[in-house]
Order: sequence, then structure tokens, then C-alpha cells
Amino acid sequence: MFWCQSTFLGLFLLTVSFLSGCAPLQTSQTASRLQLMPASQPFLQAGEYYIYDQGTAAMVTDSRDGNLLWHIGDRGQVVSSQDFFLPWLEWQEGQIKYQSSITSVNGSLWPLSPGKKMDFAVTETATGTDAATLPKTVQRTWQCLVGENQQVSVPAGTFASHEVICKRYSGEDGNWRGTERYYYAPEIGHFVKLEREHPVWPKKIYSLQDYGFATTRLPATEQGQLLDLLTRLLERGKPGETVVWQSQSKKAAAILALSGQQPTSAQCRIYSSTFSVQGRQSSHQYQSCRNSKGQWEKTSNR
Repeated sequence: MFWCQSTFLGLFLLTVSFLSGCAPLQTSQTASRLQLMPASQPFLQAGEYYIYDQGTAAMVTDSRDGNLLWHIGDRGQVVSSQDFFLPWLEWQEGQIKYQSSITSVNGSLWPLSPGKKMDFAVTETATGTDAATLPKTVQRTWQCLVGENQQVSVPAGTFASHEVICKRYSGEDGNWRGTERYYYAPEIGHFVKLEREHPVWPKKIYSLQDYGFATTRLPATEQGQLLDLLTRLLERGKPGETVVWQSQSKKAAAILALSGQQPTSAQCRIYSSTFSVQGRQSSHQYQSCRNSKGQWEKTSNR
């Protein structure tokens, strides 16, 4: 599962201001239910990022052989499938490297709708420099269920969401080893809330604080185009003026707009950026001021 291994730390800066005999699964009754169309599986693009509370953050950096490469805080690179309800394929903790293979998949959760189920087996292998305990291989089984459609409120907003509950069991003795409860929002193509339960560790809840698109993952030429466009808007634009940009691949588009209410100082401007990536939108507002060299520099998020 996306965050079943450990806690991830870190924040991302954007250069152009605009992420089997087991107990039955139970759905949550803590949020209001609603009607929601079945959600197709998203295909995330490099640059999409998600920042959660407790200092957790994740950003897609690239794709490889149909899988996604993520930067997870200070953990470095993580490899996952496009389906983030499945366990990671490759990751590292200190000097120990982990790889997992997924087998015996039965059923599918996509498109998400209440009552859909999936179960599968996972073989996880750890290798590293500790000759006394490594290499080590463990077996696990998972059961996943799509629960009720729910309206979920988090710091980033309120989202119509699909509840997805995945339980992990030991492949050796069949004992319960943990539960991941996701609240997936089709609007942003990712989960807005994750609740993690473990037989030993305290329960943890991760709520989405911010999400968007990091222009640092665009080709250098397109980063330059955006910077030029923004600079011209800040230099000569009138309050309320809007400009539109689209990437050459057509996968990303942006709307930059000057606020109708501007600071009294001519050295600062307030503007907003709205990115659309594969139809998934995110908006932010910033203040930018001239620095001592006369260059525009973002000074605050608003």
C-alpha cells in the first residue's frame, strides 16, 4: 500500500509559483454518504504532488516500464505501480533495500464502486549489508474492499470520495497485520485521507493539506516559457488580466491571473495559478515582489 511501510518527510518547492480465512472487512460510518459515479483508475503524471499533515509529502518524478517513480520526502526514490492501492515495488530504508512481487490477484477495485473486492498475495524481499539477518523474505496476503461513497473534509478542502479498505495478513500464520483505509477523491486522482491501523503501533491519520503540480518536472524549455509568461504578466498586466499556457505534450495547461485587488506598492503583485493535468485541477494564490536586483520573487502564499 502507498504508505504502509513507514512515515515520509519533506516538502516540495515550486520554482514557477504558480503531488482466506480472515475477518470480514467493515466500512466506515464516520462520514456522510453520497452518490458518486464509479471512478476510473488515474494515470498520474510527473510533477503531480500531494502534501499531508505530519510532515508527509509525495511527488511523482517519472515513469518506468509502466510504473511510477516517486520522491517521498527524505527517503529518495520509491517505485510503485499506477495503482497505489497495491504495495510498493521497490524502496529503501537506510542500508536495506526492499523489493516486492504481487501474485495471485483475484478481482479488481477499478472502476471504484461500493462493494468491489480484490485480494492478492505479496512476496517481499529485503537485502543489504547486515549479513546476520539478510537477505530475508516474507509472505503477506491482502484483502481490499470499496466501501461507501463519502464526503470527506480535510485541510485542503471537502471532497467527494470513495472509501477503500485494505487489510494485510501474515502469509505464515494468517494473523491480521494491519489495515489501510483510504478516501480517494476522483477530483484530484489521489486519496485525500489515509487511516493506518497496526496491531502494535498507534493508529495514524494522514489528511491532505495541499496538492498541485510542480513545474520543476517540466522540460527546461517549458519552464522558461512559463517564467517568461509570468514575468510579462507581473510587469505589464492589469488587475484581473489572465493568460493561458499549454505544454507541447498537451498533458498540462496553466491559467495565470492577476488579482483584481492589488497592493498599493507597485513593487508587489498578487496573482493566482491554476494547473490542469489530465483534467485534474489545482489552484494557488501568491504574492510576488521585486527583489534588490529588480527581479520578481515570490514572497508569500495567500
